[in-house]
Amino acid sequence: MDTAQAVEAIKRRLPLKEVVSRYVVLKPAGRGRWKGLCPFHQEKTPSFYVDEEKGLFHCFGCKAGGDLFAFMERMEGLDFAGALERLAEEAGVELPQRGPAQNRRELLEVLKLAQAYFLEGLRASPEAQAYLQARGLSEASVARFGLGYAPPKGDGLLVYLSRHGVSPEEGLKAGVLAEREGRFFDRFRHRITFPIRDHLGRIVAFTGRALGEETPKYLNSPETSLFRKREVLFAYPEAKASLREGRAIVVEGLFDAIALHQMGFAETVAVLGSGLSEEQARLLKAQEVREVYLAFDADEAGQKATLQSLELELARQFVFYAVRLPAKDPGELLLHPQGPALFQKALEEALPEVAFRFQEAARDLDLTRPEHKRKVLERLTPRMLSPEPFDPVAERLKALVVERLGLAPRQLEEYLMSRKRGKPPPPPRPRPSPKTAPSSWSWT
Repeated sequence: MDTAQAVEAIKRRLPLKEVVSRYVVLKPAGRGRWKGLCPFHQEKTPSFYVDEEKGLFHCFGCKAGGDLFAFMERMEGLDFAGALERLAEEAGVELPQRGPAQNRRELLEVLKLAQAYFLEGLRASPEAQAYLQARGLSEASVARFGLGYAPPKGDGLLVYLSRHGVSPEEGLKAGVLAEREGRFFDRFRHRITFPIRDHLGRIVAFTGRALGEETPKYLNSPETSLFRKREVLFAYPEAKASLREGRAIVVEGLFDAIALHQMGFAETVAVLGSGLSEEQARLLKAQEVREVYLAFDADEAGQKATLQSLELELARQFVFYAVRLPAKDPGELLLHPQGPALFQKALEEALPEVAFRFQEAARDLDLTRPEHKRKVLERLTPRMLSPEPFDPVAERLKALVVERLGLAPRQLEEYLMSRKRGKPPPPPRPRPSPKTAPSSWSWT
């Protein structure tokens, strides 16, 4: 089979609509035609169309268009060869030159074998089962998310893979084995294992949680040709259907995500790092998520992760809320008899992005002191200087700054314009209040 024949075979096995639907919510638009919000530019009214009969897509807004391969190239940032390999792998089509594609397919098979080993490890370990029960996880949740257990033996998986014809080098490439001074051994030992799935539901990596005092507490697979943690959201395949209702809950911990699913919040996903990445935000946008509730841990690191998520370029396409947790993390609520009700209350009382930004900017500052007001203004200035002609968050933030810092709207606009031009800002002064004497707010 030559390349042209492979391309046609892939198109027959993978309809364009099926692939596009993983990224875009499509609605009927006539016989054999579907429409949705374009994934390549920001829009409020659908101008993106898929024609099933022709096997083509076209956006009347940004003029993007083409076939299945053109869509995958643009959507995943691939060249034609990369799109061909990825789609051939999924369609089960053999390419003339199978090197890279075969390698990826082999890695997926290695990861499937590792998952089978971990599942067997959990079935054989009363200790691991008791730990999961103590965390409040039901058997259904454990099964749904594929939790397993890596026994403490250093070469258990190594031997298991060898029996199935997998070399140590292949196990190393898949990220489930490690190597030191020429000796191969199991990367995960005496740990609860979490399979990490990509947006297609394929296992691409693992995270292991220590059962004893081993460090680190959480151990992740290294990044491979299949796995980049910025591009994956834990529980995304399980949450897809609920995300399409328009709301996403984003947490930090894998246990937290499973716990919230078990409590009925099926729109929950977890980041694999600190804060949301552009690639992860794009996954949410592909499901037409409009509101994002950031339920990161209540400590300082969690607050920083929340702010980091708000600074994404793509973040301006969502309405964000910061959730104040009634516990250290969402996973703790699973053990509380009123856990679901407490988390629902936290969602209802979540701070809108503007209020959260102001709260964080004013943290540990006294707004009765002019120099502290100046610090708050300086911290919030970058977000108020929006490149968008109309940015709702920037406008609401300006209104809150005017209200809380006692500035006249015109003063604030003049100050922001001077900052935008790179000139030294004028010294804005608070408006005199009937209850207080006029104060001088100097920048010096």
